[in-house]
Amino acid sequence: MAEMTLTTLFIIDRSAAIGNTKEALDIEKFKADLAAQGGQSIKVAYLSPKLWYLSGNGLQSLNMQIKEITDAL
Repeated sequence: MAEMTLTTLFIIDRSAAIGNTKEALDIEKFKADLAAQGGQSIKVAYLSPKLWYLSGNGLQSLNMQIKEITDAL
């Protein structure tokens, strides 16, 4: 059985994208909870929700999405 270690966790908050602030993720609390559970070495990358959920999926959007991913790595 192969084992993998999580190094980066990408988060796209749909609630934030659609303006549902009551349901949006508190990223700082999430990071603290993750660290408390032994995940302090995991990098958390919060991606731009509107870019990922509401963009037109054209070349400009795709380029911006690729940049967000590569910048997070």
